[in-house]
This record gives sequence, C-alpha cells and structure tokens, in this order.
Amino acid sequence: MATSSNRFASLVAIGNLLEFTPPRLFQELHDLLDDFGVPPGPGARDTNPLDAVLARLQLASDEQLSIIKDALVGRRSSDASKEDAGRPRTAVGADLISRIPLENEQRELLATLVEASWNLPSDQRQKFQAVAPVNGADRIEHAGLPVGRTVAYRGDWEALAAAGLIQTTPRPDGQIVMFDVSPLGFAYYRELRSQAGAMDEVAAEVVSLIDDDDFVQAHPSAAERWRAAHQDLWSADSNGKLTDIGHKCREAIQMFADGLIRKLELTAPKTELSKDQSRIFEVTRALAVGRGEAESALLTAVATYWKAASDLVQRQEHGSQKAAPLIWEDARRVVFQTAVVMYELHRLAERYRR
Repeated sequence: MATSSNRFASLVAIGNLLEFTPPRLFQELHDLLDDFGVPPGPGARDTNPLDAVLARLQLASDEQLSIIKDALVGRRSSDASKEDAGRPRTAVGADLISRIPLENEQRELLATLVEASWNLPSDQRQKFQAVAPVNGADRIEHAGLPVGRTVAYRGDWEALAAAGLIQTTPRPDGQIVMFDVSPLGFAYYRELRSQAGAMDEVAAEVVSLIDDDDFVQAHPSAAERWRAAHQDLWSADSNGKLTDIGHKCREAIQMFADGLIRKLELTAPKTELSKDQSRIFEVTRALAVGRGEAESALLTAVATYWKAASDLVQRQEHGSQKAAPLIWEDARRVVFQTAVVMYELHRLAERYRR
C-alpha cells in the first residue's frame, strides 16, 4: 500500500518527537495502540523501545497517527514548562478528552456500553441494538447490560457515533440500529477512569484507601498485590486476566490477614497462609474483648463480611461460576470488596488496639 504524503509527514513528525520523549512513556503508546487494535509490529517489543513503537505506528491508521502526533506535540510543550511536576499527563489519553468533549450524560452512556461489552466472554460478544424511540428515548438491548437493556436519549448515542466512540450499522427497516464500542471508545473510557473523579468518585475513593500512607506502611505487600489486581482490571486485555485478578486479590487478603494477626501479636489458629478466615475471626474476637454490645456486633458483622469477600475471591481465582462463566463485572466486584474489607479491618484494629 502506498504511503500518502500526509501519512508520511505524520510518521516523520512522530519519529522526531519520540526522540525527545522519556522512554517510560513508550508503554503508554503501546497501551493506546492496543486499544486501537493495532497489532505488534515486526520484532515486537523485545527490540529497541523506540524502534518497537515506530514499527507498530506503521500499522496505525491515518486518524490514529494524527491523534498521537497532536498529543505528543501538546505534551512536549507542556513538559518544557513543567517537567516532572506532579502526576505525569498521559501521552495520548488526556488529549482524547480535550479533542472529544462530551456531556455528562454521554460519558455515562459510554461507561454503560463499555462495561456491558466487558461483561460478555470473548466468544459471546454481540452488537448492541438501539430500538426505535419509545416516549422519546431509544431502548438499547445487549446481554451484558444489567437487565439486558437500558434506555438512552437518541441524541446521546448519536453523539458517541459522530465522535467515533461507537460504530453503527443501520438495518434496512430503519427501526433498529446495531452498533459496537470502537477501539477509540474503549481508549476514551479508560482515560476517563484514570482521571480521579472524572466518572466514579466512589471507585476513586476506594483506590485512595489502599494508597493511604498508614495502610501502605502497615501492610505493604497486601497493598502491592491489590494495586496489581486493580491495574489488571483496567488494562486493555482485562477479560483475559479475570482469574489472575482473583489470584492477586487472594494473595492480598492472605498477606493482610497474616500481617494483621502478627501486628496484634496474636497466635494464628492455623499455620497455613491460606487460612485467612480463621485469622480474621481470631482478630475480631480479640478486638471485641471489653467492647460494648454495638461494637461487638460490628466486629462480628465485619468478620462475616470478610468470609463472604474471601469466598468471592476464591471463586474468582478458580473461575468457578456454576451458573455462568466469569465476566468483567465479577472481577470489578472482587477488587472493590477486597479493598473495602481490608481497609475497614485495618482502621478497626488501629482504633481498638490503642
């Protein structure tokens, strides 16, 4: 295929810009190219990092190259005045948000569509269907939605289509429109989630719990394992890591339970690290000594909560869903509940042992 003059100019400009780009940002470019669906280039990533990125860029579309070039130009001018100050701005993702402004309702709809897509195993993927308006709103149907359908204003999903975040396929009768989330749509959503408070303040707060200095100092290994699970949850290939996410959460709760019982100088009822539930029941029993009725009831409830969360993590790790195969929503729930129950027990132990 002949290379157009505009495409050649973009490739040359990107190559020149990458010479001034810190190597740590090459991975961000690889992640974005993964979201775009661009395959690894010749030689893959085991060659020189710059050569590996340039090889993949050869396979990107003209539009994708334009987005990447503009983002690198913006980053270079920004870094010139504010190098290494605060949290690094992503090489391309942040530029997507500024290039494609959306209303809050449109962002929420995109989130619903992306998470519904992730909720289906790869061999069961299907298109969304937007059925003709009922009382002014379209009914969107998809097996990955919580009840198989949702209602959305037509103008919102048309705005997503116009921005290239979803790809539509009209049917001849005009009554139903079929569509999929595009690679650009997945990339846009991930960048929204990476910006604290951009979409889900509750989820952002949960991350901050495990990043809390007190928690990290008290349970560094558990915090590291949970962060690894959280990173996998939002990676481009998260659906291929569902049991890995369960395994990392399992390691996190085992390390936490063992560290907590040692910190309180209690004797573990069982020596195996896998017996986290026994350790936590011993911890809550010890903390309840001398407490009032309400506080004792709270500690009993937290121990029960831990058991339920631990059972959920084990099921995720081993992929044992009797009714249906594991989906992304299962992994999200495990990561969320693991963080909450560990942090709550950490705070209770810190308070009651004084």
